[in-house]
Amino acid sequence: MNTSEPINIYYSHWKQLLIVLGCIAFAVICFFALRHPNAKSSWASDFGLWGGLVFFGGIGLLMLFNLLKDLKDHIPFLTIYDDHLSMYSPLKKTFWDVNFSDVVSFELQSFHSGKGGKMMILCIHYKENVQREKMETSGFIKKSLFRFNNIYAGAMESIPLNMLTMKSREIAEAVDAKFKSYKQTETL
Repeated sequence: MNTSEPINIYYSHWKQLLIVLGCIAFAVICFFALRHPNAKSSWASDFGLWGGLVFFGGIGLLMLFNLLKDLKDHIPFLTIYDDHLSMYSPLKKTFWDVNFSDVVSFELQSFHSGKGGKMMILCIHYKENVQREKMETSGFIKKSLFRFNNIYAGAMESIPLNMLTMKSREIAEAVDAKFKSYKQTETL
């Protein structure tokens, strides 16, 4: 069997940094709005500003932590091999594998998030027996996520592609090429 080099795809540090800066900017605005001496205070506006401060400050700190950890460890988020995909989960510090032998097809989908924004995902369409096995062996939360993903994306599992160093369409084409190559060698 002819094996080729795996394709490593990393998180984009610039995109992560832009999110961190945006969150910090919103948190700072909320902080100064709370502390402004001429602001008329009501419980609703204070609650909203404190909520914004906690939300954007928390997300900003979490993203900053992930960015610094990613710079230190430099682990690829997605690796495309000849016979499977491997996706890194930073929270669990483990890899999640998708074997091509379990898959019927991959599909690139985009979801518009208003004002021209797009979220790109790579949907994984599993074989029926694999889907059934995943549902039977998963806990309540994971089953709920599978159902949610199936309703909105048409597949049990998907991979987010927006925050990566490679363009979404290029990733989908690389996965499709490796998948087709695997299917040809499987039938031989």
